[in-house]
Amino acid sequence: MRRTITMLTTLLLAAGIARADWPTDPSGPLFVGPLTNAFNERAGILPGADGSVWLAWQEAYCIGEFLLQRVSIDGDLLAPMGIAIQEDPSCGFHLVPAMAVIGDSIVATRRLSSLQETPVQRYSSAGSALWFPPFSHPAPLAVEVVAGIGEGDALIVSQGWDTVHVDRIDPSGDPVWDEQLVFNAPGGANFDIVSFVPDAAGGGYVFWEAPAGYVRTMHAMRITGDGQAAWETPVAVVSTLLPHRGVSRHTHSEMVPDGQGGAVVVYTEGFEQGSTPADLFMQRILPDGSLAFPMPGVRVSLSDERQFDVDLESDPVSGDMLITWRHGLFDAQWVYAQRMSISGDRLWGEDGIELSALDVSTGSFDSVWNDGKLKTGVGSPEGVSLVQADATGLTDPNPVLVGSGGPADFVKIAASGDGVVVSWQVDGASPEGMLVAQRVNRAGQLGGPALCPADLNGDRSLDFFDVSAFLSAFIGQDPIADFTGDGEWNFFDISAFLGEFSTGCP
Repeated sequence: MRRTITMLTTLLLAAGIARADWPTDPSGPLFVGPLTNAFNERAGILPGADGSVWLAWQEAYCIGEFLLQRVSIDGDLLAPMGIAIQEDPSCGFHLVPAMAVIGDSIVATRRLSSLQETPVQRYSSAGSALWFPPFSHPAPLAVEVVAGIGEGDALIVSQGWDTVHVDRIDPSGDPVWDEQLVFNAPGGANFDIVSFVPDAAGGGYVFWEAPAGYVRTMHAMRITGDGQAAWETPVAVVSTLLPHRGVSRHTHSEMVPDGQGGAVVVYTEGFEQGSTPADLFMQRILPDGSLAFPMPGVRVSLSDERQFDVDLESDPVSGDMLITWRHGLFDAQWVYAQRMSISGDRLWGEDGIELSALDVSTGSFDSVWNDGKLKTGVGSPEGVSLVQADATGLTDPNPVLVGSGGPADFVKIAASGDGVVVSWQVDGASPEGMLVAQRVNRAGQLGGPALCPADLNGDRSLDFFDVSAFLSAFIGQDPIADFTGDGEWNFFDISAFLGEFSTGCP
């Protein structure tokens, strides 16, 4: 074994790592598509099934087109400028799109677009339409959420005057249910459907929020896979009855599956005074409609700093929640993170951990749990960096410089095979701007996949240090040593690592 390692080390010292079409220079990220006046948040990004990512956005500030782009794991674009899939008649009104990746296809539409005037379409990985005709409705319903459900079906959740409407559409574009599911939304016509979270039984939870004075209420309804409401009435997840002050009107809430058939919700408490501490709370709603914790839920951080702009991810192996947020008041802000068990235990200390300083005026961030690490893209006036924290909350002291040109606005991140893709909006010379992206592989290098998986220390050579890194990761059950990807650490991972080591780097 020692002779093999010595021989391979000698042979590989002079071998470089081949690169794909993703840029490797932080000063020149990949151009995804155009933006006119890029100062409004209006782009979304989702991971594809094969390491690709999908992006959709409103191109113009005032009357234009709704664009769709796919970038492969190797950095190949679906189209040089994206493809126009809808007209955008809005002016100065922008929202993150409603979009869902289902297998190798995507359903995407402008959020709050009319199902009468702007039917919803599903697109293949080549950008071709899959539904003939696209999904529409004769009533003036506004699309709020789309999601994947069941065996390749799409769920479309739309809003009436004071009602929630749900349709399930099969891969060929035909309705699965005989009738559209409709139920009333408590609180009247002024409400927003914010999320759909799948359960473990073929259905899921629809969440919406409604203004109540200077705060919001939050309700949920569980639906079944055959198009029925699972409960007699919606459940109040967050109320405005004192001493519970509801949900903040000025920052979004996040919801994900809890891994046990329910859903986890994280929200900012509805204090509206600028200097008053506003806490983050975690709540779980169970399949029978009950809440796991007394209202208002479990505090995510015991710090008395203001906590808002939450991002919520889950670790499918442990079932823990990874929560990232903007921390602080107007004079100083940071990106903080916490790991929570679904039982409500704060696993990264009572206050959470600091990931990065954040520019008060233009800073933005987004997180994803990938490859056993919390990976957070942080934008600033100078550019974009990637901060990583392992499962114990230990932060990498050397952030990856993703983009060196700023200001970088509205940073988004998505998993991409062994790495992540970070996208952001660049407000160029008026009125032109652009949507750009960059890929960071598991070794912390810019560009395509790590074509040398056994190069665990990312120094572009295979030697004793990679063997040592593998053994340490294997003993510590670090996901980077799970070479078979089965969530176990055994002989098969050792065999796979040795195979990759022997294969060498291209």
